[in-house]
Amino acid sequence: MDDKIQLRVGDIIVTKDGTIGKIGIIDKLDKPATLNSHLFLIRNEAPNVLDTDYLFQILRSDTFQKFATNNTSGSNIPAFTQANISKFEIDLPPLQEQKKRSAILRSIDEKIINNSKISAELEGLAKTIYDYWFLQFEFPNEEGKPYKSSGGKMVYNEELKREIPEGWEVMSVKDIIKHINTGLNPRDNFVLNEGGDVRYITVKNLTIEGTIDFSGCDFITQDVKKLINKRSMIAKGDILFASIAPLGRCFLMLETPVDWEINESVFSIRPNIDLVSSVYLYMFFMSDWFIKKAEHSSTGSVFNGIRISVLEDTKIIVPPKNVMKDFTNRVSPALRKKYLSSKENEKLVSIRDWLLPMLMNGQITFKK
Repeated sequence: MDDKIQLRVGDIIVTKDGTIGKIGIIDKLDKPATLNSHLFLIRNEAPNVLDTDYLFQILRSDTFQKFATNNTSGSNIPAFTQANISKFEIDLPPLQEQKKRSAILRSIDEKIINNSKISAELEGLAKTIYDYWFLQFEFPNEEGKPYKSSGGKMVYNEELKREIPEGWEVMSVKDIIKHINTGLNPRDNFVLNEGGDVRYITVKNLTIEGTIDFSGCDFITQDVKKLINKRSMIAKGDILFASIAPLGRCFLMLETPVDWEINESVFSIRPNIDLVSSVYLYMFFMSDWFIKKAEHSSTGSVFNGIRISVLEDTKIIVPPKNVMKDFTNRVSPALRKKYLSSKENEKLVSIRDWLLPMLMNGQITFKK
């Protein structure tokens, strides 16, 4: 693309190498922008004939994704180009019909976006409380006032090289958990995508927002799930931890899963609830303090992943039980609501993906 061409609202962006054929649309622009060499744009120059939202929905369909994957150019590094996409044919009903079809899918997209915003705000709220209580040590004292700024006694801790509240302990992660397990690699164990309906979760599915993105999952059978679970043992209350950078991708399991399992790059961590709550340990792993500590290992090398032994040896502050319980009770409702928003998004994505091909090829019609 000529870098003099400025992006506009309504432009559709397509990836032409790497993950080929992924689609995005420009909803708003705060400042002028252009594209890099790995992307190209599609601009609707005939809005009286073609609805931009309708085109966008077609291009995000499985039909187009398969077309993009199977129609690349170049031998060494396959790429998807404007010449390739010009061969893709679409059904073009009257403009008003296009708008009706795209409006249904757009309404689902907007609900998904709204739920995602709510989830991000709830996660941010939980993180703010954690930071205030356990990094700044301004948890409520017996009078309900911020502990440190109200004169709460602090003592220097040699292991952390910082002051912590008097009476608080510092322990290794391995001392406050029951176990750390992982899933299984398909190699020598099972084959992916052989008719099963159980989603196979890898580190790429864990997000920095503390959710699971189920898009692009491979699938396994129930028998394979049972095999993996003998090792992973994932259950309600466990924390899933992405062992490969970037860190800060964890998932707090508020239910035992029935239709997904994890691979070997995802740690399943079960806290000892007599010492720490699942909520507290989850927020610790998601905290900026932990991420920075883990990334700057003793070797000082570029951080690509974290070994179980390194994670187990990480130091963690363990507050008194009453503080732990108070924090858990305050934060849990926000994390629960976030989880329910995420579950609703799963259902909405499933409905959208089911509706999309039928709307786009005219299987679903509208009464006058």
